[in-house]
Amino acid sequence: MSASSTKGPKLALPLIALVFFLYACQWNVGSVEVHLVYSPVVIQGVARDPLDRVVVRTLRICIEGDGLSPQVTEIDRSADKNGVLPDIPLGKNRVVTVEGLDTAGYVVSRGVSTPFTTRSGNTEVYLYFSLVDEFSPPPSVGMVQDPNWPIRYWTRPTSPRVFHTATLLPDGTVLMAGGVPSPKPTGYLDPLDDALRTIERFDITAGAFIQEPDAPDCDSGKLCMHIECGRAFHSADLLPNNTHVVVAGGEPVAGASYPAEYYSIAKRTFESNIGMAKPSSRHASVVVTGSRQGVLVAGGVESDPDWLIDRVEFFEAGRFEDLYPVIELSQARKGAVAVAYENHVLVIGGW
Repeated sequence: MSASSTKGPKLALPLIALVFFLYACQWNVGSVEVHLVYSPVVIQGVARDPLDRVVVRTLRICIEGDGLSPQVTEIDRSADKNGVLPDIPLGKNRVVTVEGLDTAGYVVSRGVSTPFTTRSGNTEVYLYFSLVDEFSPPPSVGMVQDPNWPIRYWTRPTSPRVFHTATLLPDGTVLMAGGVPSPKPTGYLDPLDDALRTIERFDITAGAFIQEPDAPDCDSGKLCMHIECGRAFHSADLLPNNTHVVVAGGEPVAGASYPAEYYSIAKRTFESNIGMAKPSSRHASVVVTGSRQGVLVAGGVESDPDWLIDRVEFFEAGRFEDLYPVIELSQARKGAVAVAYENHVLVIGGW
């Protein structure tokens, strides 16, 4: 459905276009086209629809953002029509919220976008819409009635993944990197001898995986890590400057030849390898801000699963610094977690 359409699709369809027309008589306004994407939720054997006409009687739509007072409109669900919000200025950090209200005005279902930029012309937003306080399944390909959906999104990852990383990026997508399709049948804790090199991006607003313009191509480095054997049980942290993700360690461990690497958010490529003092897997990592800005990596395991590490490394200004012997863990460990607070780092648990 385009912004110039005069009639919206049936609201009973799994994907709905709520078109907010912003009159183009001013150069600094545009249009926002919001597509609601959802799936019925089966609860105790009963399928519940987040847009069930019997329950959801009104749709409340709000657009807000930098320099923009919240603009709210409500659509009566008894009629099939488009919602209209006039004259939304162009700008950054716009957020769309759509709520389904019952007859008493309680919110039954909701969809909230991550911040986006409104530009001149038409801006499309695919918004995942679900019941509140319930886990919901991803949208089904067969149910999404929109010609652009199969061009833009996958509802499932291109490969099953376990022992991978998921890193929230500034644009509201999640970078999923590495892992293995399935663990060894002999045990979940056995060291790995192979892993995935590919990465994928998940669009939080749409609730689906983005179809990249070029499919995973390990020769060019796009959408693939440099390391030929792949990574699992690694770490991937967004640096404080929000421009790169540093991916460190992982399995299969190959000694000093197993470097960390940079992922450029702007270019969507891995740019360079970075040496580590002691490459590890199953370590703890945390982003540190304050007097020092970077990523701290603590503990982990070497190529032999019994060789636990008590070392601590700090990534800053493009390189890793080995903090040993000034700083080391009181006890070597793997599988721990790390939390940063007020210029301190707390390393919790582990094996």
